[in-house]
Amino acid sequence: MNQIRRAIINMTPTSPVESEDHKLRPLYCELNILSKPDGSAVLTQGETAVIAGVYGPIEVKPNKILIEKAYVEAVYRPKCGLPYRMTENTLQNTLEAAILTTQYPRTQISISVQEMQDSGGLLACAINAGCLALMNTGLSMKFLIAAIHCMVSNDGEVILDPNEKQLKESCASLTFAFDNIEKKGTVSYYFTCYVRQVLEPEMTGGPASMSLICDESHLCFGKETDSAHKTSHLCFGKRYRAQLEPLEAHATASVLEGAVDQLAILGKTLPKVEEGRDDDKQGFQDVDARFGKPPPSPRVFPEMAGRWPPDVDAMLKVQRDCLFAEVVLNEVLAELCEKGSFGCLRTSLDWQGVMVADEHKLVERHEEGLEKRRELLHQIASDRRNMLDQRAFWEKKTDHLTSNLHDTYLTGGLTISYAESWEHNRREQQGLVLSRNEDTLHDAIEHLQDPEGPNEDRVHTEVMRFLAKDIEVLKKNLDHWTDLYDAEMMQRETENMQLRSALEQQSEEHRELQAEECRMKQIMKDATILRAQYEEKEKIICSVVAIQAWWRGVSFRAGIKIGQIKKNKKGKKKRKAKGGIKGSKTKGKLKKY
Repeated sequence: MNQIRRAIINMTPTSPVESEDHKLRPLYCELNILSKPDGSAVLTQGETAVIAGVYGPIEVKPNKILIEKAYVEAVYRPKCGLPYRMTENTLQNTLEAAILTTQYPRTQISISVQEMQDSGGLLACAINAGCLALMNTGLSMKFLIAAIHCMVSNDGEVILDPNEKQLKESCASLTFAFDNIEKKGTVSYYFTCYVRQVLEPEMTGGPASMSLICDESHLCFGKETDSAHKTSHLCFGKRYRAQLEPLEAHATASVLEGAVDQLAILGKTLPKVEEGRDDDKQGFQDVDARFGKPPPSPRVFPEMAGRWPPDVDAMLKVQRDCLFAEVVLNEVLAELCEKGSFGCLRTSLDWQGVMVADEHKLVERHEEGLEKRRELLHQIASDRRNMLDQRAFWEKKTDHLTSNLHDTYLTGGLTISYAESWEHNRREQQGLVLSRNEDTLHDAIEHLQDPEGPNEDRVHTEVMRFLAKDIEVLKKNLDHWTDLYDAEMMQRETENMQLRSALEQQSEEHRELQAEECRMKQIMKDATILRAQYEEKEKIICSVVAIQAWWRGVSFRAGIKIGQIKKNKKGKKKRKAKGGIKGSKTKGKLKKY
């Protein structure tokens, strides 16, 4: 059982002004009050009471899924009447800004706010209750939110957290929401402001009323021509028109669905056949006399509801005739099966059915193989593209290393050429006297000379040692980059050979798969031809069976009529024979006498 935590908050004014207008009404909060939601809170601010519940993170519908963050849904249920869409949007935008939605991608967080009592400051109370419910769930949040409601009276005084009685004398009502990090509400998009009073002509330049909506730092102003209207309308611009059109379409669709349901209810009437009618049993007398069972009753077809023709008796007669023909045909086929004359044909049909079923299974198996081969071809193509991309990448890297090596060669050559030219010029100037008007390089050499006298040998030795040291470093660098280049080229050549072999192998597999696919297509074509032949044979056999059944029925009925005629003729012949015998006896007696 969830542990109920209660927190009673009595807020006192922090402003040094001891006015009643700057005091907040007492707040009472109770957390975890509901069992089903993941987090819930009841908040009362004076006589205004709101209960909020949070569900989430939960599974989200496919049409609302967000890959990078969670989908936040806010539902506001008033005490009576229809939901106020603007309040829901404000709650959703405000609370969504506080939740760290990127931590719960592909999920949904539902926030449900229920109004219990409205005595002023309902929106601020709802925002505070939603924030407390989010805290109770333990969801990660960027910051906490605190909302406050204030009003401007007719005298121009600002009253903090007014009640319902004070709001009746207000000329403007404003709701602000602040976070606990930056403590700024006008810059953040969860700042909400409503103005519900007609502005004076001196302020607007003409008779007008204004609706002020500040959501995500966007203002929408709307003007009315009637200055006597005391409550301004909600002015939705391009930002909110997209939300109204789906609502209108949904309302129209609801009306149309209701009309369709009414028509469907009216169309479900179907006339039934009265029991005990003589004409209903006329078509079944022969069947009753032949098979010794009562005739079937006519069926009722619900699909014909609402579409019956005016001549209902004619339609019912057609139904009875169809049922009669169906019963007679079934009985004749049953007798043929019992006598065995139809057994070979039935066996052939069953055998053909088994063969067709086996062919269907074989075709399905081949289709599965083709699907697997298509997947394998797709995977091979993707692997080939990846290999080509890797090859292009390493080729670019090789070109970059080659360019670096060429740059190194060029830099080393320039340095060596400069050193050799400097040394040649210096040797040509050994017999000359150095002066301060010469180049800076000669000035550097002059500073390196012995202060007691010229010491060209020492300067030459130092310069040559310096140049030799740089040349050795350059040679080492050149050897290092050359080795790296050779190793990289050998590795790339090996990888290229592997890629070529893999490509050839894949090409061979591709050709084999193409050949297999051609063979499977031929098999499918042959199976289609066999299926067509089987269907043609089945139609012919059905026609033969129907003709044979009809002919046997006609022959059977003709045999019954011939038997009745012969029976009548035999009765007449017997009566004639009796009369003749009596006459003969009389004649015998006369002869005796």
